[in-house]
Amino acid sequence: MKQLLSFVLSSHWKPTDYVTPGIHVNSEVSVHMPRPKDAFETLYPYQLYEPAEILDAELMYTVDEIARLLQGLDPGADLPSETEERVVAWTIPWLMEHADELVINDPVGDEPGYFGLRRETETASVPDNADT
Repeated sequence: MKQLLSFVLSSHWKPTDYVTPGIHVNSEVSVHMPRPKDAFETLYPYQLYEPAEILDAELMYTVDEIARLLQGLDPGADLPSETEERVVAWTIPWLMEHADELVINDPVGDEPGYFGLRRETETASVPDNADT
C-alpha cells in the first residue's frame, strides 16, 4: 500500500496508517490539502546540511546519531521511539545523496554501520567478496 507523504510528515502519523482507495483511514489523522503561498506570512529557503557542516572529520557516526545531528540535537539525545523512527527515515535519503562524501566501516555481525567524512587518502577499495 502507498503511504502519503502528508501522513509521514504529520505529527499524528503512525506506521499502521495507510491510504488506499475504498479503505477507511484512521480518523485521528488529518489530511492536509495544498494551500496558496500567500496564506503564509513567511517562507524560508529549503536547506539541507552538507556533511562537513555536522560531522566531525575525526569521528564516525551511526545513522541514529546522524539523524539527531541533522535535527540540531546532540548525537546522544534521548528521543521518543516514534520521533526517532521518523528522523532516521528522513536521514536515509540524505546519506544516499551524500554517499560520495562519506565512508562507512565494515560492520561485524549485528553491529551498526558507522559513517564519517571521506578523505581520499583513507578509503580502501571494496574487496570482490564483500557484502555489498
